[in-house]
Amino acid sequence: MAILACFWVLGCESIVTDLPETDTTKFISGNTVTFPKGTRAIDVYNTVISIYSDNDLHDVNGNWQRIRTTTTDGLTNQTWQAVSFNRIKHDYSKHESGVNTHTVYLYNNDTLSKSIVYEWQRQTTNVWKNEAIEGDITFTF
Repeated sequence: MAILACFWVLGCESIVTDLPETDTTKFISGNTVTFPKGTRAIDVYNTVISIYSDNDLHDVNGNWQRIRTTTTDGLTNQTWQAVSFNRIKHDYSKHESGVNTHTVYLYNNDTLSKSIVYEWQRQTTNVWKNEAIEGDITFTF
């Protein structure tokens, strides 16, 4: 029994629970933040928390460029669409199941425009969700 406890303790010591690091200087220039298309959710989250350490809503001047896909008469059409946002917030929650969720929310007034999610369970090498953003996101703070 003591041997099993020892293996369990030693196994737990190697669990990685620190979030991956982000070079935020890639995204922040002065008071402007730019996330190019394909930026991963963890990099968005880490950059936003480096600016705002609290979980409050913050006023920003932002724009999210995304591709909008529509189908008319069987033909698919893709166009760029600008989605403005003027508030940003980040949040962290740990669920009873052990799932950790780190989210950045983009709001236009009180309407949610976009949520960007990084999610993992037990250790940060067990990633459930780390979506890449669909288009460029830029905001000034």
